[in-house]
Amino acid sequence: MPRMLFILAALWLVVPLSAQEGSGQVCLRAFEDRNVNGSYDANEPFITRDISATLADVDGVIVASALLDDSPRAALGLLCFQNLAAGQYTLTALSATYAPTALFAFVTSVSADGVPQIFDYGAQVIVSPPPKLEGTPTLNVRALLPRLFFSVLGTLLLMSGMIVVGALIFFLFVRPKPAPTAYAAPTLRPDTGSYTPYRAPNPPRDDLSPADDDTGKQRLT
Repeated sequence: MPRMLFILAALWLVVPLSAQEGSGQVCLRAFEDRNVNGSYDANEPFITRDISATLADVDGVIVASALLDDSPRAALGLLCFQNLAAGQYTLTALSATYAPTALFAFVTSVSADGVPQIFDYGAQVIVSPPPKLEGTPTLNVRALLPRLFFSVLGTLLLMSGMIVVGALIFFLFVRPKPAPTAYAAPTLRPDTGSYTPYRAPNPPRDDLSPADDDTGKQRLT
């Protein structure tokens, strides 16, 4: 009896698991929808990365998720979920790089015949808007006049103060001191002719010649 119960319990666990396994497939084909018509055209390239997909069952429970980057058929833009049991599923595509141009969620009924259900996911690269340039500020002349007036006034006061300080420094420390006054030379009184000017006598001459000496003697005799 215990052995029979063990076998029944094992069968109860195995049967649901096997029921979840099947041959159904659901695929997402991502492409760059250049003409924004929602359908794939021959001249439109496949998207090979930066897209994720989730697969939910009829109750809304996510049963699988995958990244296009890891798909073995990413070069063709294909991201597939395989080995699905028959039933209804919802395939949802998400991307932070691409914006969908049509549907991004698809509801499908998967059969057990193994034929894949392929859904086209058209998208375009999300372009960040250029930074908004602020308008050029207008020049308010009335608001600038007081600032200009006080700026000029402050500059003049500063220059005046520097001139006063420089003059004080020059007169107190830099200017050369005047030399002491010299004694004035005595001035000679001019000759007015009212008196005989003094003339120094001629010094005696000792070098008189004999002729001069005889003349002198004759004058004495």
